[in-house]
Amino acid sequence: MNVYSWRAVDAEGRISAGELRAPGRAALEAALAGRGLELLRCRELRSGRGAGLPRPALIDFLLQLEQLLGAGLPLLDVLTDLARGKGPGPALAGGLAEAIARGSSLSAAFEAMSQGISPVLVSLIRAGETSGDLPAVLGQALRDLRWQEAQAALTRRLLLYPVILAGVLGLAVGFLLLVVVPQLASFLTGLGQPLPLQTRLLLGLATALAQWGLYLPLVLAVVVVVWWAAIRYCAGIAHWRDALWLRVPVLGPVLTQLALTRVCEIFGLLYAAGIAVPDALRIVETVTANRALRAVLASAGQRLQDGHSLSASFAGLKLLPPLLLRMLEVGEQTGRLDTALAHVAAILGRQGRETVDRLQTLLLPTLVGALGLIVLWIVWAMFGPLYDLLGTLRV
Repeated sequence: MNVYSWRAVDAEGRISAGELRAPGRAALEAALAGRGLELLRCRELRSGRGAGLPRPALIDFLLQLEQLLGAGLPLLDVLTDLARGKGPGPALAGGLAEAIARGSSLSAAFEAMSQGISPVLVSLIRAGETSGDLPAVLGQALRDLRWQEAQAALTRRLLLYPVILAGVLGLAVGFLLLVVVPQLASFLTGLGQPLPLQTRLLLGLATALAQWGLYLPLVLAVVVVVWWAAIRYCAGIAHWRDALWLRVPVLGPVLTQLALTRVCEIFGLLYAAGIAVPDALRIVETVTANRALRAVLASAGQRLQDGHSLSASFAGLKLLPPLLLRMLEVGEQTGRLDTALAHVAAILGRQGRETVDRLQTLLLPTLVGALGLIVLWIVWAMFGPLYDLLGTLRV
């Protein structure tokens, strides 16, 4: 069964769009005709799942869904109204409406229709359907998605800023080696004096870069492709890469802190929605991007199944500092584990933001200092022989 993205018009001339599963175009046209729609155009998506939805668009869609359901409107009517629009949100709404019209639940429709919908959102919606308070659970899901957006921005800021500054540093050094040094190289070699080691190294580096520099982007592209393929198709290499990220000095602890913030935030959200602790931990494990941390969470789940408490399971893995472990223990004892997890996530998040701010404050002067040292070495290597020659001249 294929998945089609479709656009159709009704008898009153209103345009609607969505996604539908159908064996072929004829079956799609028949299904839409049964809803009073005439197919305008369609596009086959990847088999099995839809095209997905960017996080900002998903936030807007869920916000509208929460508000309309909170106003007491029927779910199918809400989705049908949301499908009469433009963009990816109405397409998702149309696909959900079609699935629900066939008797599916909203959680099952979300899980089947759209790629990129996390298991956390599906589990929250399923919990809301069970409790009968879907708008409230959608509100919790919206808070989680907004938090994810903020964390993604923080992570991008942490990783992209050093890359940009390092790129500027590389361009400056490349300019010196490819433009400035070659202009002085012939003069230095024509002095007839033995050149010191640092000058010979600099001239050799500039010559190698001039001869092989054009091949450098190609080599880097090949390395990137091979590395991507190794990570994609070899679980052992992917696990090693993720574990290495967490052990990188300075950066590793920050990434670990941000990942644990996400773990505690999702865990508390799922627990507050009424999902059992073992099930919530399994869901958190599936949405954790870092494979090394995912393996650690799997170990925590195993300890939980062996009869340990949640705080003891995390304590045995040394993931959290003692104070935060104590907060989890108190939350378990008082029956307010969701509040404790929220507090732990807030503390870790605040610490992560403060660390990122400190790193960014120190990063610029560090890279500027590195550039200064490189320029100083180049100047010393290039003009040192000139000063030595001038020192041997007699006035």
